[in-house]
Amino acid sequence: VDKKNLRLGMVQFHPSYDYTDFIDGIRPDLSGKSLKYTLKNGSFKSFCRRAGVIERILATKEKVNEQNIDKFLKGEDNDIIEYWKDEINKGAKKEFNVSKLPKFLFIIDEINRAEVSKVLGEVMYCLDPDYRGSDGAISTQYSSLATDETFFISKENDKFFIPSNVYIIGTMNDIDRSVEVFDFALRRRFAWYEIKADDVMDSVLRSMNIDSELGDNNYKKYKEKIKILNEAIIKSLGLNEHYCIGPSYFAKIKLYLDDKGNYADAKEKVWDNHIQQILNEYVKGKRKETEIVKIHENFITEFDSNDKKES
Repeated sequence: VDKKNLRLGMVQFHPSYDYTDFIDGIRPDLSGKSLKYTLKNGSFKSFCRRAGVIERILATKEKVNEQNIDKFLKGEDNDIIEYWKDEINKGAKKEFNVSKLPKFLFIIDEINRAEVSKVLGEVMYCLDPDYRGSDGAISTQYSSLATDETFFISKENDKFFIPSNVYIIGTMNDIDRSVEVFDFALRRRFAWYEIKADDVMDSVLRSMNIDSELGDNNYKKYKEKIKILNEAIIKSLGLNEHYCIGPSYFAKIKLYLDDKGNYADAKEKVWDNHIQQILNEYVKGKRKETEIVKIHENFITEFDSNDKKES
């Protein structure tokens, strides 16, 4: 698990996130007696520096050994340094096939909430699969200011590239208003995969132990209520599947379970504190308030098996 965590990085974009946060920039250095400014790597460049150390060394035609691991990862945590030393010592490797290096995963949550072209700058070029690795190396805005702890290939005329073993996942909600400004030049550099709420509902809720918290019977009833609610969003509110509510909302039920595991009260609090507001926002100005009342009644009321099936 620890080794997998070393190979995973994550950031969440927000409106004030910029190039200096993500790639590199000039930052104040308070380590000495007086204030000075120096180049600091951003979250993504730091991740690529750690993930791509073998490819970085190979790009300089130097030998892949423990001494160069120390040199090319100067300033990084000892855990990642030891990880790569273990990798190069496995089987006394003499040559390294870039395609077989351990994969590293970088997740950008809420990728559409920042001005992406401003965050990436010239690095957008490197995202293209054809320009991964050292063949796609570019100069960044601050390449000439590279230090022992920030350089990628060389302190002189430094270059940056996205290592071949780095994979990037960006997540976003495509009904969010800010998606309209998402850069089309960036869109074409990603493959797009839709995650539908109902398709992942059970697996995500179980991964968050909601089935254990509720017990088998209540969990089964809860899932049915969720399914009916999302169906009503489409049929009664006239919206599409993109507006269905995902498992992160319904997992909140565990916050409201008391010592006795009172399912009914906890479910009502989920509605009051998490579901009602978003449905009201969906139908604002559409005169669908009565439909929300019906959805609420259906979600809250429990029916016995002999009762009429919910509509």
